[in-house]
Amino acid sequence: MVKYGISSKRCVMMRKITITLEESLIEALSKAAMKTGLKKTQIIRDALKSHLLTIQKDTLKQEWLKRNKTAIERYNRHVEEHGIFAQEYRTF
Repeated sequence: MVKYGISSKRCVMMRKITITLEESLIEALSKAAMKTGLKKTQIIRDALKSHLLTIQKDTLKQEWLKRNKTAIERYNRHVEEHGIFAQEYRTF
């Protein structure tokens, strides 16, 4: 089943899927839905978006660290040999 919904003032295509969850998750989901007044599907959708964004950020972070590994190592060696900038003026 395909239906269309409005999200952030734009039309998005939605498809129905079936998921299997542990009973404890279903109970927690039901309680959260009752407490917040949100639909269960909205809670799951928001949680999934948040999780996927976290994975994306982690991936970007790892790629950045990999690309900059040499520069970071070089900087760390410099600090070990010469200290940090204006170290003599630090009061903490």
